[in-house]
Amino acid sequence: MFKGKFKPQFSKKSIIFIAIFAVILIIDLVTKYYAAAYGWNKILIKGVLEVHYTRNTGMAFSFLADKSWGQAFLIAFSAIMSVAIIVIILFLPERFTILKLSLYMILAGAIGNLVDRAAYGYVRDFLWMVIPGATCNVADIFIVVGTFLAVIDLLFLNEFAAFPLTKKAKKIQAERRKAEEEKKSQSLNDDAPSESIPDAANSDGAAEDKEE
Repeated sequence: MFKGKFKPQFSKKSIIFIAIFAVILIIDLVTKYYAAAYGWNKILIKGVLEVHYTRNTGMAFSFLADKSWGQAFLIAFSAIMSVAIIVIILFLPERFTILKLSLYMILAGAIGNLVDRAAYGYVRDFLWMVIPGATCNVADIFIVVGTFLAVIDLLFLNEFAAFPLTKKAKKIQAERRKAEEEKKSQSLNDDAPSESIPDAANSDGAAEDKEE
């Protein structure tokens, strides 16, 4: 994946990714603010999409909500994961466009919820959807969307895909296999014992004996 030494990857594409990250984070925090300030409570599509402001002291489906140590654990976990994602983003080559975009989405969502946990001790949720049947927020949506995109890219799209579907991925993997086979073949040739060259003097002596 990486050629040469590890070094930060940054280009014009990264500026676009950072802008997308900032927009997602701002939308998440602004919608949370208004949902909390005005106590949003509205049915958009009955039984499918509704707006109900709630406070979630745990993770998805209120996991760890009843644990005294839950918030401290979630804050630490979110912070560590955010740092890990940032490091991956910094060193991931720019050619992995979809994967890098998905990581920025996940990072924006993770930081959005981390801000809530650190500032309030809970996450502000307000969107109830029939799928997954729980109340969430903009951060949660982009974490799910980003994760989905990352899985799709790793399975089917990028040059290291497990089941490549794009022409580019198939071509790169075919070239990589060919190069590995050539390298293996060259290695076998190098390890094979070389044939000994008959000594010139012995050859001459043998020729003379034959003439006699």
